[in-house]
Amino acid sequence: MQLINERTSVPLMILAMAIFGTIGVMTHYIEMPAAMIVLFRGSVGTVSLLLVVLFIRYRLDAESIHANLFVLVASGLCLGLNWVFLFEAYKTTEISTATLCNYLTPAFVLLVSPLFLGERFTVLKAAVVAVAFLGLALVSGIIQNGISDPSEFIGIGEGIMAAVFYTAMIILNKFLRGIGSYERTIVQLAVATVVVLIYCPFAVDLGNLSYDTTSIVLAVIMGVVQTGIAFT
Repeated sequence: MQLINERTSVPLMILAMAIFGTIGVMTHYIEMPAAMIVLFRGSVGTVSLLLVVLFIRYRLDAESIHANLFVLVASGLCLGLNWVFLFEAYKTTEISTATLCNYLTPAFVLLVSPLFLGERFTVLKAAVVAVAFLGLALVSGIIQNGISDPSEFIGIGEGIMAAVFYTAMIILNKFLRGIGSYERTIVQLAVATVVVLIYCPFAVDLGNLSYDTTSIVLAVIMGVVQTGIAFT
């Protein structure tokens, strides 16, 4: 049983994008290190998606997962690194700037698709990429004011790195063959969660962590709604 068909795919895609757009704002109110927020998101999101699969009685295809395992692991690794850099950017710079940097991904895809997918790089595509980078420069204030705070420069760099790994995930997804969306997404989410789990001890002082109830509730909601439901 699939939740999405041709008639419902566009409105559901718009809904998913709207849900993803709330992540940065919610992160602002979660008093946790970025790595822990991402860990909550990945683990709760993976479990939520598995529950969706059980609820709709969808049988995962183990053979297709095995056949695409290398690409799934590589793309899941990229997804995890995208999350790490994006949420670090949310904590370092303005949410709008971090989000805009992350969504330079389509421009990056246009740049690298001739190398990896054999697509033509046209004058129109070059213009689109140039406008995207000009837009980032204008919104970030670099052109008008320069960068007075070093953390702002770091945050922009983290956002751009998030876009780089998002781009890598999209390119890798093009090499998946004969695998359903649920199989692909669950494995990628699980791998991303493992990546963040490995990263956490290096980024967070686990011995001095303290949480408030509001932050935990918001982090769980992010895992269920902004990850499990949105990815569904």
